Amino acid sequence: MKKEYFVHKYLLLQLIISMLIISIALCLIMIHFYSSNNFEGALYMLAFLILTISIFTCIIFVPITRLISRVEIDSDKIRIKNYSKSIAELFWNEKLTMTEKLIGGAKYLVITGQNNKTILFCYSKSVIKHIMMVCSNKHILDQINKKYKILNQ
Repeated sequence: MKKEYFVHKYLLLQLIISMLIISIALCLIMIHFYSSNNFEGALYMLAFLILTISIFTCIIFVPITRLISRVEIDSDKIRIKNYSKSIAELFWNEKLTMTEKLIGGAKYLVITGQNNKTILFCYSKSVIKHIMMVCSNKHILDQINKKYKILNQ
């Protein structure tokens, strides 16, 4: 049973918020230049309007979700993919260690293999439950059971 999860699920929200802030700032600059009574202000307003339209057009036609890597969790392995290219793979039969890391206020699970390959993905209860269902590595299951006793009840 294979499921896909985003590596950085908060990145999409951060991109949308930043684009809203940029567009509000550009609109305020356009209003300021429009209220000036000279031709140069009107030209600046037109340039910023064209820039804003081109930025939003690029955002619409370039799917943001393809820029974010995905983690595939299977009964055999964990794999990180960007577009359709596989970046890293860890198999459940390897010696794996699991830790947690806080990055920018978001909690990430970090799984490291014996050859120092590391897979990092955003924490959620559905990810933990799916790992508990498909994982065959006893060490990872023990660590999950110790840390997340609430999910087992």
